[in-house]
Amino acid sequence: MNMNAKIFSFDLVTLLNQPLLPQCLCLLFGLLFVVEAGVDGYRLFRNTEILDVTVAPIQQVTPHRQAASLKMPLFGLYIPSESKQAIVQASSLDLKLIGIMYSQSNPAESQALIRLASGEELSYVVGDSLPGGATIHRIQSNRVLIEYHGALEALFLAKQTLHFEAPAKPLLTE
Repeated sequence: MNMNAKIFSFDLVTLLNQPLLPQCLCLLFGLLFVVEAGVDGYRLFRNTEILDVTVAPIQQVTPHRQAASLKMPLFGLYIPSESKQAIVQASSLDLKLIGIMYSQSNPAESQALIRLASGEELSYVVGDSLPGGATIHRIQSNRVLIEYHGALEALFLAKQTLHFEAPAKPLLTE
């Protein structure tokens, strides 16, 4: 009886020291991975429908559109704060900033009164389009920042100096 027990004994250390066992286990797990990937792929694509897609023709790029696309900022339009006014150039559009109704607590409620080339004066808010293709991006206390052909420009309030006359002399003396 002792001899039969010896025949069926299982020695794990001896089994793991066999040179072919790690290779066989790798092959087995590799096959299981490939089968699982195939089953998942089949499940994913078995219910997909083939859609009829029509492709619009590509528009020819004109030199003007190409130049405008090269000027577009790669990471969005940078709008400087009020303290960096020297960075933004004055607008080349025929527009004049007449007045600003600025809300410091809620800048979205700010409005700008702009005189167009025709002489008409209209009120604009952030996001409005101006004649000539410009868009208002920010209204500040002393200027309006606009985007025109991918570049940031500004409409400034005209600075007017005040001149005071000397007080009038009294007509009668006492």
